[in-house]
Amino acid sequence: MKQLTTLARNTARALAKEDQAGTLKKCRISYVTITDNQTTTTLAHSAGDIYKALKEVATLRPATGTTALLIETVGWAAPQDDDDTDTPPSLHPNRQRCALVIVANLTNGQQISALKLSDNAKVMTQTSNGKDAPRGTLADAVAAAIAKLKQ
Repeated sequence: MKQLTTLARNTARALAKEDQAGTLKKCRISYVTITDNQTTTTLAHSAGDIYKALKEVATLRPATGTTALLIETVGWAAPQDDDDTDTPPSLHPNRQRCALVIVANLTNGQQISALKLSDNAKVMTQTSNGKDAPRGTLADAVAAAIAKLKQ
């Protein structure tokens, strides 16, 4: 859905500005509803820890007509080490701030990720459809939240 990709990109830009200004204190998870080509977001939960926020949202029931979850968080990004060590991005010497937005479609499971690095004006996006799904602890937590919401 083009609307969800646009939402992810625009939110990543705004989130990066909030992070740079120091005004962002918590991650946010919102419900997304699309009606008549109008996209509406409603805050579902915010917390200092994205994993706790996802667990909490998974226990809630979104309003009828909710299309997707909008997940907003900031943190550190870093290149992968060539020597296969798992240096956390926050400790990597080449780290940089990033704003990450994930729009998780509740209907088909598709995820759109938008990443805005602090030293780059461009917002990078990736759309996944099952076989090329994101990997890692955050991706697992998003998938678990979606699965619980679908029950």
